[in-house]
Amino acid sequence: MYEPSRQSSNDNKASQTLARYQRIGLITGVYAEQRAFLPDHQRHVETVAGLKVNRITAARTNDLPEVTVVACTPGIGKVNAAGAAAILAATYDLELLTIIGTAGKIDPSLEPAAYLLSDAVHADYGAHRHGAFVHYRAGSLPIGEPDTSPFRSGPASMILADEPSVPSARIASGDSFVEDAERSRSLHDATGASLVDMETAAIAQLAELLGLEWLAVKAVSDDANEESATSFAEQLATASEQAAVLFERLLGVER
Repeated sequence: MYEPSRQSSNDNKASQTLARYQRIGLITGVYAEQRAFLPDHQRHVETVAGLKVNRITAARTNDLPEVTVVACTPGIGKVNAAGAAAILAATYDLELLTIIGTAGKIDPSLEPAAYLLSDAVHADYGAHRHGAFVHYRAGSLPIGEPDTSPFRSGPASMILADEPSVPSARIASGDSFVEDAERSRSLHDATGASLVDMETAAIAQLAELLGLEWLAVKAVSDDANEESATSFAEQLATASEQAAVLFERLLGVER
């Protein structure tokens, strides 16, 4: 299994790819996910439009320019995530929107690890038709032939082209916590997603709307089944740490 080092190596091609982004916005659904990112770095606390924002400046390896990350935990769900990300993007003139943290596993073959997300889809956007739910690309007219194309991450595509060993996955996002094995199976079959969460696709859609790039790293906290509530609570800290470590490596920053 791929295990990212806590320190960025000198041949880290991903950090070269992300070096072009020096002002980055970071969204998490719960604070444990944010706290796992560079936990020993100083956080400058600011308030923007009622949101608590932690501004973190970190050096990069290999003489790459330092990066400023403005991190915010506005709460769980797609509206919270997209609303906060839009405020951060406008306030700080961001170059990249990111989200890290936990996700449920809806692909039984997936290993419990951290994943760079190649693309994202909405789990709950579409049309109820003839007793079934038909998925559409969020923002498209949910009538006629479905457009099911995902929101793709440009930076992730470049990273994976250079480092194909980095684990990657598609995620489906919806405003409900999945703790039903049958729902997981149907969502996996309908969308081709391997992971499920409640925020990422909203960040991806907003980034496209604003003309920004986006990047996401999620780690498995549960199997999106009847045991998920217990598993999520037990694995929150571990999965948050796994996601943060991979994200730090991709950025080329050290703890």
